[in-house]
Amino acid sequence: MNDLATLAINAHGGLERWRRLKTVSAHLLQGGVLWKVKGHEGVLDDVQPDGRPAQGMGVSSAVRTAESTLVLQPDRVAIETTTVRSSRNGPIHASPSESQFESFWDRLQLAYSQGMRCGLHEWPFLLALPDVKTERT
Repeated sequence: MNDLATLAINAHGGLERWRRLKTVSAHLLQGGVLWKVKGHEGVLDDVQPDGRPAQGMGVSSAVRTAESTLVLQPDRVAIETTTVRSSRNGPIHASPSESQFESFWDRLQLAYSQGMRCGLHEWPFLLALPDVKTERT
């Protein structure tokens, strides 16, 4: 791992602290034009995402809304209440094309997008994975 990767990891609390965490959670008040454009205005205004960072990027992340929980796993995205309301395997296929900015998202695309955004806090720690090589260019 190079100095820049170490700097990024240390700025996020350090690798040892990260490895001790069992869960990460937050309370987000978010708005903006994106959710309206995608047909989901207000759905994510007040959410509580959580995840299991020690298991790696995207292993399990959930965003609780007023009516349901949006679940993102490496091979599955789902909307759950007390039961699974809908799901899609292979969440990468649920991701909308960036070239279609003005197209509406279905609820599973919204869950996938929000789950990926909530996983951003994990990205610096991916640099410490054994199969990841970094270099300055």
